[in-house]
Amino acid sequence: MYSVVTSGAVRGIASYLIRVEIDCTEGLPFFSMVGFAGTEVREAGERVRVAMRNAGYGMDPRRITVNLAPANIPKRGIVIDLPVAVGLLVSEGAVPLSSVGETLVLGELGLNGEIRPVRGVLAIVKLAMDSGVPLCILPMDNLAEAHAITGVRCAGVRTLRELVAFMNLDPAGKQRVIQEQKQRLDNAAASRTQRRHRYTDLSAVKGQAQAKRALEIAAAGYHNLYMSGPPGSGKSLLASCLPGLMPSMSEEECMEVSSVYSVAGRLPEDGSLIRERPFVAPHHTVTRAALIGGGSSPGPGAISLAHNGVLFLDEMPEFGRIRLDLLRQPMEEREIRITRSYGTFRFPARFLLAGAGNPCICGRFPSASCTCTESQLRMYRQRISGPLMDRMDIRLHVTEPRISELQGETGSSAAGGSMSGDDIARSGTDDTLREESPVVRQRVEEAAARQRFRYADTGISFNAELSAEDTARYCRLGSRENRFMRQLLEGRQISARAYHRILRVARTIADLDGAEEIREDHLAEACLLRGTEDRDLHMQGGRNY
Repeated sequence: MYSVVTSGAVRGIASYLIRVEIDCTEGLPFFSMVGFAGTEVREAGERVRVAMRNAGYGMDPRRITVNLAPANIPKRGIVIDLPVAVGLLVSEGAVPLSSVGETLVLGELGLNGEIRPVRGVLAIVKLAMDSGVPLCILPMDNLAEAHAITGVRCAGVRTLRELVAFMNLDPAGKQRVIQEQKQRLDNAAASRTQRRHRYTDLSAVKGQAQAKRALEIAAAGYHNLYMSGPPGSGKSLLASCLPGLMPSMSEEECMEVSSVYSVAGRLPEDGSLIRERPFVAPHHTVTRAALIGGGSSPGPGAISLAHNGVLFLDEMPEFGRIRLDLLRQPMEEREIRITRSYGTFRFPARFLLAGAGNPCICGRFPSASCTCTESQLRMYRQRISGPLMDRMDIRLHVTEPRISELQGETGSSAAGGSMSGDDIARSGTDDTLREESPVVRQRVEEAAARQRFRYADTGISFNAELSAEDTARYCRLGSRENRFMRQLLEGRQISARAYHRILRVARTIADLDGAEEIREDHLAEACLLRGTEDRDLHMQGGRNY
């Protein structure tokens, strides 16, 4: 008997539908699986037969051929246990053939007939819905994840016997089960306390108004940030505040992030969508594959897990130049491409890179207490390449807080509006520049709304994503501002990329101010946040800031 069951799989994070064709005929007992199936996929045949027998569905010895179409896509790391079992159950008469015609089936089988969850359900179910598949049968543990997609009809099953019972119901009975399961999920979601990650509040940071102002600008425009300073000055604490300041994700961004985490098997246990911007902080011993993604069946790495969020590299020089330079292409193209002999896999990689490091090995340069030699300083500086440092929009030196700040002050962010050099110099003690995360978050949300309005229908979300051509269009300067930039940067060692990034940061500062045009004070603050010469900031720990 011949039957076809629709299933699905993911390739990278892109999903595709699979036609699982099962043919059972009389003959010598034999199980064959074709259609570009890898070794791990062909093992499904033995699992299915044992699971069916233990669930009470014994099979007569037959010749079984399973074809996975389309055959031109390599089937590696996919799970097709349940659709194969359904096809065999059809041949045994336990499941009516009419019930599998327009149904997507996903799931892994345990040897006892238990149906276990699989990865990538979010993307697969969305594709099935877009392709007109009216019903999806999934493992019960994946049901909440699938119901995050509006308008989908999904049923959850825990065992092979439950699946057979469901597929033998009439349409009204199936709809009743679907509604009951959805109601239980809705009730559980309503009774569950809203899960929210507790990002560090700015009030936990003592002093550091200059650094807090830099965080606000970075969050508003999605600008890469590098902080250099002595150990214990608060660099890691400041970075942990960053995702709590960034604007809320749209529904589309939530789906993108949740799809990545679904493929990685990292969704919350309750199956809910991820609605807060990710904060990923890999250790400096992370492997290249763990950072960018990979494996025999490539999966997302730390870069993709930070999609639409923050990738924080603490002690950034310790990562090593080779691993750090892997970030350059994703930072520009906002995508990771992993090529294997059997195809190319793409993973999203739109992230805000936040780095922190000491100015030297001992961490005290350029103070007189620094014990590093010239050769040690040179070798330490070379751990981060110039092209990568050139891509950091904001670079500042974080100084150690004063004792008075540690003992009595609650910490704050800088007030809205651009800051001159004198403002920044005295910002550590000026009580008028004190606010906490909710106020800063409100200013950031307003600046983000201005960017969304300005770049509507362009595919651009933040100022940091502007290309050189877009920068010339949206960051246009007047004649007075052009003269001002020439005065600031004349004779400086600055690349074309750095010049454009200064303009984008200035555009963000103007958005925070609610200004339509970029003014001189916006340009001045952007240059201060960039540092004077790239070489000076990197080599001297930002003492020219």
